[in-house]
Amino acid sequence: MASRSGRFSVDPAVKERLSKWDSKYAPLSEKQAESYMTLMDQCSERPLPSELLPDEASLFERHSVAPASADIASVSSLASCGVAMLDEPLQKLALDGQKMETAQQFLSWFADVEAAMRQDEESEFRAYLTELHQYGEHCDAILTDINKTMSELERLREQYCHVSTQTGTLHSACEQLLEDQTRLVETVTCISDKLVYFDDFDSIHTKLHSPMLSVMSETFMPILTRLDECISYLSSHPQFQESTTYLARFNQCQAHALALIKQHTMNTLRDATKQVMPTPAMLSSMSTEDMFGSFFGKFRTCAPRIKLLMEQVEEKSSSKEEYRSLLRDCQQCYVNFRLALLQPSLGQAMRRLVIQHNTDRPSLVRAGGTFLVRLCQDEYQLYLRFFSEPCPELDEFLESLASVLYDELRPCFIQLNHLETLADLCIVLKVELLEDYVSQKPTELAAFGVVTEQMLEDVQQRLVYRAQSYMQSDIQRYVPNLGDLAYPDKLQMKQGSQDGSSSPAAASPADVPAAAAAGA
Repeated sequence: MASRSGRFSVDPAVKERLSKWDSKYAPLSEKQAESYMTLMDQCSERPLPSELLPDEASLFERHSVAPASADIASVSSLASCGVAMLDEPLQKLALDGQKMETAQQFLSWFADVEAAMRQDEESEFRAYLTELHQYGEHCDAILTDINKTMSELERLREQYCHVSTQTGTLHSACEQLLEDQTRLVETVTCISDKLVYFDDFDSIHTKLHSPMLSVMSETFMPILTRLDECISYLSSHPQFQESTTYLARFNQCQAHALALIKQHTMNTLRDATKQVMPTPAMLSSMSTEDMFGSFFGKFRTCAPRIKLLMEQVEEKSSSKEEYRSLLRDCQQCYVNFRLALLQPSLGQAMRRLVIQHNTDRPSLVRAGGTFLVRLCQDEYQLYLRFFSEPCPELDEFLESLASVLYDELRPCFIQLNHLETLADLCIVLKVELLEDYVSQKPTELAAFGVVTEQMLEDVQQRLVYRAQSYMQSDIQRYVPNLGDLAYPDKLQMKQGSQDGSSSPAAASPADVPAAAAAGA
């Protein structure tokens, strides 16, 4: 057993590796470790095979003293131990009818037995090793496939990187192109927005000079508004090429459009004036109410057409001198036509009133003033049917109408000598006309109030002059005669006359000299 244990001794390095294998690489469970220790105990003492004869065992003992190799010593040791110590597997070994007579035969047999035992012991491991080799080959095949797959994946990765790089480049190029496109579109839009003011000239010029264009059409005011926009834009951007040239062209178009408005207004007012302009025969035959009623009715009919244009002109006149000039021209045109229409008829009406109230100057002033008040109010309201806001021309126009009354009545004022009549005229002018009418509607009757105040000043001046003259001639220079001193006869005679008739009104200071002269 000693020689066998020496022959099958294990290298310490291998044992160390095996210990690491057991403890580190392939650790055994507790049950597996107990099974392993049991096997080790069973295999520690292995008896000799039962086939060996006792003489053969003694033969092994005789040859044990001779020098031999480690195998012979091991066999002698095994023979001396006896058949009882052999392992059960060795007892099952058969000699196939062969008889061992020499040590060489035994050694050969033993070598075969040992190889068979080794083969039996290692069969499981060899099978496992074979399986491991198969798994290794399979793993090598898998590894080869993996390597091929990795190669393909690497190639795909490289292609993906290439495609990704190209895609990124293309994306960047597309973004740059989009930015360029956006910038170009914005530039084109900006240029188009600027060019549209230049391009509109041809269409505006064609429309304004079209024979089918009417000032009252729906397209005229948009054209005029567009003209204002183009002129304003070109005036604020003189640095543009040919802006000065196009600005002059647009100004010409604007002047032409404003001339059309002015011409239309003048033609409308002229036609209305011609239709109601009375002839000399009509002035003498028609009544004042009928005449002035026709004057207002015709103009009221054509007022809405002109009012639409004037509203646009007034709205633009606050910021543009051209429209302010057009508005003044239209207002002056209106005033001129109305004055030409009303002045002759108004003069005829005033002359009729003078004839009608020839002996009653206060009634004449009252009737003429009332007539002028109504006329000024009607003219003011009629003016607002054409224009939105009053103007200085309207005040001048109304003053001209009121001046007709002043011109007709002034000769009557300067011929009056009766103080009471002059005082009555002052009351009519100041109270009935200025306070009752002008103060109630100062805006509409402002022009009439100016003329009335002028008449009042003239009458007051005449009254003061006549009062001074009376005081000088009839008071300071008064010389009584016999009739003035005939008292109490004069009083008795007066009392007797009162008994025969109604009592006369108290004599005014101007009537005292006449009464005294009659008494004388």
